[in-house]
Amino acid sequence: MSAGRTTAACLLVAALGAATWGVASRRAAATSAPEASAAPAVAASVAARPEPVPAPREEGAGGVAEVVASAPAPAVPASAAPALLPAAETMAEARLHGDRRAPPIDPPEPAAPRAEPWQLADPAAYQARERRLAREVDARFAAAAQARLGEQRAALQELQARGASPQDLAQAEDKIRHLEAAQQAAIASGAAP
Repeated sequence: MSAGRTTAACLLVAALGAATWGVASRRAAATSAPEASAAPAVAASVAARPEPVPAPREEGAGGVAEVVASAPAPAVPASAAPALLPAAETMAEARLHGDRRAPPIDPPEPAAPRAEPWQLADPAAYQARERRLAREVDARFAAAAQARLGEQRAALQELQARGASPQDLAQAEDKIRHLEAAQQAAIASGAAP
């Protein structure tokens, strides 16, 4: 491609971009006319906000956090859109009160207690501790399996009452058999010293 054609192509792309930008900005100005009435109120409240004056620093003072904490709260009207608020304010709000869009956090499972120093020093005591913790896990599994077995048996009875297909009944019975076998294995391993 020659230099003249390349230059012409670049000029054409630039002209199309400028024309597209002009149309988009006119369209945005026309559609945001109702929002424009709220913008002067927000701008006026932001302009009326006094600038924070940093306090004289003493040795070991809080610094920036102290200046931010002493700054007056912004006078932004309640009708202002959240997009007009500065990012620092929305982040501070989320830090204090949480983000309403965030999913709930499940509480973590309790961790096994840490081994005591005397257990770490004695291999036999440490192995006894590990066996005890394994028995506790097996006992919790057996209890949970017992509850799940009740649910599976009730589901099997419901399937039988509805007249489910033989494949569905066989699948439900197979789940019960596997769950019973796993429960028995947990009980047997938990009973071992």
